Amino acid sequence: MPLRDGYVIVIGTKLDHFRDDPDDLGRYYHGKLLEIVWALL
Repeated sequence: MPLRDGYVIVIGTKLDHFRDDPDDLGRYYHGKLLEIVWALL
């Protein structure tokens, strides 16, 4: 069940994580997770 603003609670095992490429000013906007998901709450 999604929470406000499109977020969810994920139950699983983290395999890896990485960030988006920086913009022209060197800022990063998103961190991303690669997971095996057991449940979405």
